[in-house]
Amino acid sequence: MSVSFPEALFLHIDVDENKMLAMQYGVRAMPTFLFFRNQQKIAEMKGANPNKLQDLITQHYKLSGGNKLGSGQTQYKGPKRYIPQQQQQQQQQQQQQQQQSNSIKAKTPDQELLNELLNMGLNREESIKSLLNTNNQGLGHALDYLQDLAMKKDRIEQRKKEKQKQKTQSNRPLTILEKKQRMKEKIARMKREKLERENKENKERELKRISQSKIYQDELEQQKILKRKLERSEQFGNEKTTETSPKTTKTVQPKKITSVKIKFSFESIDDHVETFKPDQKLGDVFTFLSNHTGKTKFVLVEPYPPRNRYTRKDSNKTLLDLGIGPMARLVVSTD
Repeated sequence: MSVSFPEALFLHIDVDENKMLAMQYGVRAMPTFLFFRNQQKIAEMKGANPNKLQDLITQHYKLSGGNKLGSGQTQYKGPKRYIPQQQQQQQQQQQQQQQQSNSIKAKTPDQELLNELLNMGLNREESIKSLLNTNNQGLGHALDYLQDLAMKKDRIEQRKKEKQKQKTQSNRPLTILEKKQRMKEKIARMKREKLERENKENKERELKRISQSKIYQDELEQQKILKRKLERSEQFGNEKTTETSPKTTKTVQPKKITSVKIKFSFESIDDHVETFKPDQKLGDVFTFLSNHTGKTKFVLVEPYPPRNRYTRKDSNKTLLDLGIGPMARLVVSTD
């Protein structure tokens, strides 16, 4: 580089022997190149990058003819000898001639290697191309290049065939059998989705009914307990049951059920909802079913646990005594 830039001064500094100088300029990476002009630092470059270094030297060299500090391959041994401009031009011409000769050699295939490749039955153009791309390094390099080229061609050809096959399949009209098969698959998929949706809805509906039935059963159980308490209190002449505490007296009155809604599920007709009073007997329910269906014999079954069964033997019992309501569902089956 010192030859290419004769007016620049290149110095090499050993940081192990000049630690104070390295600390002064913040040198922490090796190599580090510092550029100076008129004893003032103007640029810095870290790392071994010859191309970048060349660009920086050229950039600052063109701006001024002042001294620049950088890195050289040898230590500084005094001022560089001035090289006349004519000698510089001769050196540049020699370098250009050397590059031209190397490029000419690279553009001309080795005749002996070419003959060997042709004797092996290979294509002439591909053989010349392999020798030029491998810079006539040898027969093995040329054969490796040709093998890679053949594999590349095979991959390209295979991709073309796949694309052509996909194109023909997409453009080909469907046959009647294919259309029927696709229609069957679509119908089966729709039926399956519908069945899954209905099963999910039925499951959610049943869970909701079970949860509601538990609440109703608890309320009925409380009604029975309060009824028994009232009966016991009437025996002792009390009209209301009271819960006393040291400070206050609370009067507890039972919650009254005013109506019972029953949803009937039949075997052959649609479901039906009917409202009864809690003190009505089960016989009234059987009478309504006889009028509604035209039949006389029935068995009523709860669809959820404990799945109680009600027959004509329970006709004289009230709905409240049987624990039916205020909202219930009964499955109606004929004997």
